[in-house]
Amino acid sequence: MSNPIGILTVHGMGKQDSSYADEFENNIRTYLDESLQDKIFFEKSIWSGILDTKEKKFKSSISDFDLAYGWLRDFVLFYLGDVVAYQKSSGVNGEIYRGIHETIMSSLTNLISKVGDDGSILFVGHSLGSVIISDFVWDLQHKDKSGLHSKVVGAVTMGSPLAVYSLAYDAPKSMHIKNSLAPRSGVPHWLNIYSITDILAYPVGSTYINPTIDIEDRQMAAGNILKRWNPLSHSEYFGSKNVAINLAEHLTFMLDQ
Repeated sequence: MSNPIGILTVHGMGKQDSSYADEFENNIRTYLDESLQDKIFFEKSIWSGILDTKEKKFKSSISDFDLAYGWLRDFVLFYLGDVVAYQKSSGVNGEIYRGIHETIMSSLTNLISKVGDDGSILFVGHSLGSVIISDFVWDLQHKDKSGLHSKVVGAVTMGSPLAVYSLAYDAPKSMHIKNSLAPRSGVPHWLNIYSITDILAYPVGSTYINPTIDIEDRQMAAGNILKRWNPLSHSEYFGSKNVAINLAEHLTFMLDQ
């Protein structure tokens, strides 16, 4: 594949700013061969602002109550609250669901303008972001008539709880990814990266069985010596050099097809 690849990153739970994937992008470029640098483009999607105002308003509404463990309550509100709000509004008619997906569509449009008509798209989602891109790619395939789904050639999920979400479905839906990379090429359409110490992350290959796409679960350490051995590893994928090395290799294989 000599045509460009655009990498669209989607963050997970909690407050985020525009720099959340900067280290991720820099590390990948560090480990990618110089001859391939002009073949990859990045775009970050930042959706946390959609829920931030609602969560702050809720926090203000209970400010007169003397509640213990304020810092832990903030975690529940600003992190787990994202999961509850997104899932509760799940579906094209949900205000939050629709707003988040419109944000991602805007980012995707920007990225397509960078890679051009012949370029392809690789989604990278962390944590709740992996759930969001799964829904987004599914909706592209089944509800969007623009044909944009044909540009999606792969997905990378990191620290993903998607396997747990499968409990809500008798037959879990899988991301429908363009079958342009044959399994025999050695490049999975869906690469799922997880740390064994990350209690929110699970393998997905045995849950999301789809004969049209090749899924690979890849275990690796994420984070520095203080975090890689415990559940704090969940927040470390975007900054992990192990992840960057693996993805640089993954992109090299894709570009060589």
